[in-house]
Amino acid sequence: MKRVVFIFLIIFCLQFTIFSYGNNENRNTRYFGKNKYIQHSIKTNFKTTDISNQNINSTGFDIKNFIKKLGRIAGFLAFILFCIVFFIGGSNRLWDKYLGLNNVLRYHKYFAVISLGILLIHPVTFFIAKLYSIREFKNPGLLLGLISAVIFIIVVVSSLIYKYLNHSLWIWLHRFSAAAIILGGMHIFKYGFWIHKYSILKVIVYLSILIAFAGLVLKIYLLMNKKRFITEIIEIKKEIHNTYSIIVKKPKDFEFCAGQFCLISFKYKFMKKPHPITISSNPSDEFLKFTIKESGKFSKNIKNLKPGNIMKIDGPYGKFTFNYRDSVFIAGGVGITPFFSMLSYNKTFAANNNITLLYGCRNQDEIIFENPITSIAEKEKQLKTHIYLSQNETEKYNQGFINSEVIQSKAGFNSDFYICGPPKMIKIIKKILKSKKVSNKNIFLEKFFF
Repeated sequence: MKRVVFIFLIIFCLQFTIFSYGNNENRNTRYFGKNKYIQHSIKTNFKTTDISNQNINSTGFDIKNFIKKLGRIAGFLAFILFCIVFFIGGSNRLWDKYLGLNNVLRYHKYFAVISLGILLIHPVTFFIAKLYSIREFKNPGLLLGLISAVIFIIVVVSSLIYKYLNHSLWIWLHRFSAAAIILGGMHIFKYGFWIHKYSILKVIVYLSILIAFAGLVLKIYLLMNKKRFITEIIEIKKEIHNTYSIIVKKPKDFEFCAGQFCLISFKYKFMKKPHPITISSNPSDEFLKFTIKESGKFSKNIKNLKPGNIMKIDGPYGKFTFNYRDSVFIAGGVGITPFFSMLSYNKTFAANNNITLLYGCRNQDEIIFENPITSIAEKEKQLKTHIYLSQNETEKYNQGFINSEVIQSKAGFNSDFYICGPPKMIKIIKKILKSKKVSNKNIFLEKFFF
């Protein structure tokens, strides 16, 4: 996330430097004098040189001109970024096998939020510089830009509060993204006089629109070829007091790798919205099992499902899969599910690789799959398991959190590391691994976008 922000700041600074060089508003007026739309924009946006000079302080720095340039660059850059965001959103499933769908969607959200922040700079700076008043938005060109911005804001905000929205409403809101790009493009071509002065900027805008269109085409194609399955529930199994497993019939031609997840949904109230759930069964099983901890309306209704109920499956997705090398699995709570799928798969230990499982829970009542994992460890001598409890002491389990000392004493730092659990735990473990000079290529994280 920090790298993404840093890259955007670099791009922003470069654009400001390029567009500030040699920019003179009087020359712009002469240059665009034959274009009635650009000429109107200049009359609206640029006062006389005398008025502009009133904003030059004692150091010779023109504050108003600086604010205007900042606003223009922000608007131009925001449009480009939103076109890219639209492309990512439309083609997200295409990148699953390279990056993992959960990672693609997470960064899609990051880009959208950053783009929205940059977009808001555009009108704010213009109002600060007193280029526009509210009355002037009756002008069609300005109104197009305003409508486009409002749509973008609604779409991005709806993504941030996705958990609390009706799924159908969320889908319809996102469909207006295309309209926002069209309106934003019309606004730029009518009022963005820089794209008429600098040919390279016009090319960039056209390319951005082309990228957005490609995203739309890919979205339609991927929806038509979506990996969707319909299956029937066999059993709802209670694993611990607040965690259940849904066991369903394995659809024909359904193939997956241990550690992947699916988007599952049901036709019942509070369960229509697809949720990402890891497959806890292994690829050789004749059934599929999804293990879910109660947390929201969706998961709290799992226990009310019955055998014979229909479940929709979209997937599988994800890159959190085993590379068949010496590895350390670090799990927290329900984060054990992808590791149980890997450990129960008969091919996991075929390469004679050593695996150390470090499993952290708050107390004994929250340990999931304890007996099956113990049985696997007794059978597979390459597997070493260590369970840590943070809230209660017992002779059977280790006490405390999984920290640097624990990892060093039980596994060392010369293996691949797979981490799945609460976000705070993942952040702490990753920081420990980086402090021990573990390479990024040896660290694998499972972060859901929910």
